Amino acid sequence: MSGTMLNKTFNSSENREKTLIRLKEEIACVQKLLEPQYCEVIGTSRQEELRSILKKLIMFQKKLQNNTFEISIVGLEKSGKSTFANAFMGNDILPAKDARCTYTATSIQYGTDNEAKVKFYSDEQFDEEFHRKLALLGIDDPHCWKEWEENLLSEEVSKLAPLDSEKKNIYNDIEEILLHKSSIQSLLDSDALCFTGDELEHEVKEYIENPAKALAVKEIVISSEKLSAMRNAVIYDVPGFDSPTQLHKDQTREWMKKSDAVILIVNADRPSFNDSLVQFFESVDKDDDGIAIGEKLFVFANRADVAATLQENLQHIREELQHYSIMPEGLISRRLIAGSAKARLELDSGNVNSAILQSLKEKGLDSDGIDTIRSQLETYNNTVRLQVMQQRIDNLKKQVLELFSEIRTENQVQEDSDIELQMENLVDELKRTARRRIYDALAECSSDVAEQCRKNKPITNKVRENVIQTIDPDRYRITEEELRRAQNDELSGAGVLERFDASIRDNKFTVMYNEFIDSVVHLAVEEYNETEKKILAAFETGLDLNSSHPFYSDIQESIKKYISQQCSNTAPQGYYNSLIRRYSRNLFEILISTPFGNDARYRKFDEERRNFYSLSLFGDENNIQVRPDSQPMHYQILFHQQMTADDKPSDELLSNAIVMTEAVTHEVVAVNSTLYLYLKQFCEKYEGEALPELERLLAQLPVPDTTEGIDIPLFAVRENPAVTKLTELLRGKLESESEETASRLTEQEYIRFFHNYRKNLEEIPQEFRMDVCILKNILNEQVMNAVCIEIPFLDLVKQNIISLQESLETSEFTSFINREKSRILEKKYSDLNEENEKRRRRMEIISEIDGILAVQN
Repeated sequence: MSGTMLNKTFNSSENREKTLIRLKEEIACVQKLLEPQYCEVIGTSRQEELRSILKKLIMFQKKLQNNTFEISIVGLEKSGKSTFANAFMGNDILPAKDARCTYTATSIQYGTDNEAKVKFYSDEQFDEEFHRKLALLGIDDPHCWKEWEENLLSEEVSKLAPLDSEKKNIYNDIEEILLHKSSIQSLLDSDALCFTGDELEHEVKEYIENPAKALAVKEIVISSEKLSAMRNAVIYDVPGFDSPTQLHKDQTREWMKKSDAVILIVNADRPSFNDSLVQFFESVDKDDDGIAIGEKLFVFANRADVAATLQENLQHIREELQHYSIMPEGLISRRLIAGSAKARLELDSGNVNSAILQSLKEKGLDSDGIDTIRSQLETYNNTVRLQVMQQRIDNLKKQVLELFSEIRTENQVQEDSDIELQMENLVDELKRTARRRIYDALAECSSDVAEQCRKNKPITNKVRENVIQTIDPDRYRITEEELRRAQNDELSGAGVLERFDASIRDNKFTVMYNEFIDSVVHLAVEEYNETEKKILAAFETGLDLNSSHPFYSDIQESIKKYISQQCSNTAPQGYYNSLIRRYSRNLFEILISTPFGNDARYRKFDEERRNFYSLSLFGDENNIQVRPDSQPMHYQILFHQQMTADDKPSDELLSNAIVMTEAVTHEVVAVNSTLYLYLKQFCEKYEGEALPELERLLAQLPVPDTTEGIDIPLFAVRENPAVTKLTELLRGKLESESEETASRLTEQEYIRFFHNYRKNLEEIPQEFRMDVCILKNILNEQVMNAVCIEIPFLDLVKQNIISLQESLETSEFTSFINREKSRILEKKYSDLNEENEKRRRRMEIISEIDGILAVQN
């Protein structure tokens, strides 16, 4: 707004009525927009904006109806603001000392009775304000303000970073409150006080200038009959720009924004503006309605009577106002008034010949300036202020229109082609993100499965615990009923017992072997199925699919089908079936199907000798050093040697050999030592002849030195000649007769071993029981170690995962997405259509709103 507004002339009463009519329409418009049927479009936050606008419009309406004219008197502390206010209202009520005298804003208005009303904070309001100050300092403390002491404040502040000037002011505010805590506490929640007559010039001042009372005051309202010339005016005497109290600065800033006119009091005898004044105007350039503070500013150069060079000083003030852009240049010459508030007070008291008035005349001023500024304010109120009000209303309407312009843009209905394009974009985005996310999830799945197999060997352990442990001699024992049935079938002809034994074993073989294969394959496939679930979960993760999806089951089935098609080259059942049969069938055939001691058992062994040799090497780690043809497993299978009915190798022979050795060498034989291994092999090789043969070797040893009185030391500090000699003798014995040992696995040795063997009926169940124990032991050790089922299992999993990862870049995956896109993206499609439909509904509402707004244009 330019300073030329004062040149515009018009009928203020007529324009006020027109503005009131317009305000009424604007208020009705905003109230209509706040009706419930428009809530969906406008939304909560914008409703709050409209309510704020409505509140201002109603305030403007009330001000115009009452012709209320709000004026703030501002300036630095001790600049004479309160003296000016007293002169302006013609009543010496406000304190006017050189020291700081205003602790709270005071409003002055016309009244038929001269009185002052003092209102106090409630304890709750004061506590809230106190904690706001603490928070500004950076102190978070829940204690009530009354519990604080100065030493506690100092202690908390010492924990903070050094305070800047603003925070120091806040700190001073709090410190002053604590200094007067008792007095303040006694006034909070008090009823309002009313002062009249002589009390106005004495007692009321205590609540304005004395911090012990003023800090508890929320508001002071003074009514004066001497404001009859400006009955519509409400004057606010507010704290100075340089108040040390941050709350007071905030109050001053808010009153300047709220007021219709602002009177800045400056000293005519000290024309230069200090930093506090300049910075304050920089911080409050415009009010909340976008009206520049300078547009409604008037400047009163007080104390003109004491200015030695008044005209020069006034010119300097004009230059300062222009230099710091405090007021538009065109308004400065008209709105800068020089005078003396104190001269007006003396004039009102009847002193028409005061020295102050005389000094003003000598300096070329024909009055104290109070009537001049009153006249300008009245003219401003009747002309420019109304235009300011109209501009404020225009600004508020502009806010409403901008708000609905945003709403209109946000709810723009899209064409069908735009929706289709968005849907296509959703599909493209799905393909890009799904490929990446599925690939990464499959890689993580592969890594997890590999780590699980390496650490826990899940399939091997399950087979050992749930399958091999069920191969129990009692479970598969030959029953009396089976014996009777076999006897009835095989009682005629030669070799009756052999046929009888073979007949029973054939039946047992079929049951046991098939049960074993089926159980192992079932466990392996079951474990693979668990992995397939993880693979399925990887796809679900990549497609952002979960059980809450409306087509979850259908899409899941499609994913399973896709996975099956990409991994169709290998069937897990056949894969594991052939693997297990390869390592176990020969064992079942030779131990279960073929009778013990029968020539057929040796022929079977000889036919598969290479396979049995290879398998035997996967047994006890201690047997790795033993030649394949000397492995204990073969002797268990062919001769039932070194096995007992409880399926554990007999260790009594080895134990006796160790006892004999320790007694002669006077040294403990450590487990897994070289001597221990040789003794073990020696006992396995010579069996029944092992102990007599060992005794002959021990007799050849040198006598140990036992002069120190230690019979069997736990640890040999020096070499024991007896141990060294025995080790050499055992090694030589084992090496020199290796050919003889190997010969025991020949057909001649087998026939010789069973030459005098005569099978009887009672031995058949016992032999079969021993075969079951041997089978169980070999399956548990050699077979499971040889198969190491986790390796082929993991290989199959990795092959399938790699196939799936590679398939993500093929047309097959693209086709899969295209087939399933409507189901996968159902929620997003639905949201898109629903959002567009919502916008369509909203646009219908917006059309109604446009009609409401059009009425106001």
